[in-house]
Amino acid sequence: MKEQVVGRKVKAVSAAFLASVVAFGGIGFTPPVQAVEAQTIQQTDLSSFAYLSDPARTKLIDLNAMREISTSPAQSSDFVSVAYYQMLGIQHEAAQAVMDPTTSQARLQAIARQYELRLADYQDFYLKKFWVDRYLFVEERAIWSSVDNESELTPEDRKMLDVIGRTFAQIRSNPNPTDKDYRDAYVDIYAKYILERQKLNPTKDPGWYGAQLAYIREDVETKHQAALSAGSTEDYSASLQEVDQALSNAEHLLANSASITWLEIALADARAKAENAIEAFDPYVPQRPFREESFLTSLIQASKNRMDSPKGINPGEYPASAFGALRRAINEAERSLEKGKTRADFGIALAKLYEADTIFLNSRKQ
Repeated sequence: MKEQVVGRKVKAVSAAFLASVVAFGGIGFTPPVQAVEAQTIQQTDLSSFAYLSDPARTKLIDLNAMREISTSPAQSSDFVSVAYYQMLGIQHEAAQAVMDPTTSQARLQAIARQYELRLADYQDFYLKKFWVDRYLFVEERAIWSSVDNESELTPEDRKMLDVIGRTFAQIRSNPNPTDKDYRDAYVDIYAKYILERQKLNPTKDPGWYGAQLAYIREDVETKHQAALSAGSTEDYSASLQEVDQALSNAEHLLANSASITWLEIALADARAKAENAIEAFDPYVPQRPFREESFLTSLIQASKNRMDSPKGINPGEYPASAFGALRRAINEAERSLEKGKTRADFGIALAKLYEADTIFLNSRKQ
């Protein structure tokens, strides 16, 4: 369920050979906090973060959590998809807006409206029948495998089994359930239950979060020093202070047993601030070409090569209409390659061209 940093979970094999690993970098220009051990965290003071409880921020925090929960069935979010890259931009914007106490309610509400649209597309892509069915089955089996008989089930186990059972019941209310049936049931029952649980409870794995924050510190500091060694005389203090503040916020929430949802939005903010800082080190520590940018360049050339494929209606040939569609996709990708600035820009273009290229290959007459 976590992002692709300091790997914690085995990723599913991507459906596409161009699966793009989008790493959210990190840093270190102040000493990291001491590692937090799982059973030693004590609740103390979260009063300085009371502003996170306002309705507009709560909505964005919940949407961020739902994105994470919606990624669980596929076990990875790094598939080449427009939905992923569109979500990438809005989630960074949302996290930074939520954690900034000066952000207006109007701005938070506007971001939430965009987030809801992006999340719907994201869930359409990631909550497919195969993934949801497999995930819930494995979750159910894991609970039963942990006990010898039903009497050993904990109240939490029983509640989870009930939630999974109700999710499957809604799915199977349609004799021939579709992807939409699986998505809707997962979101309406299972995901909402997990969300409410995360809103009420601190993490059971504080060491993992501590490792993420330490990684962010180290990565930013390493790249900062590299920029200075490369001859930079620019003043990076503002962006570094933003990262340090974001990390301090996350560390404070972690040390004071904040809810998982609050901790996740603070971690997302730290990742976004780190990415901003690292981008500021360019060109002394070059960030371009991005991985997605390189993949897009390669795929454009490969797609151009396909334009020399045999045209016709005989076996082994491609219909004339397929060439026109692929050419239009190549032209659009080349414009994105020329004008793009962010990973999301290149990632969206890559996903669109990959889809067009796949459609072209599948149009070959048999």
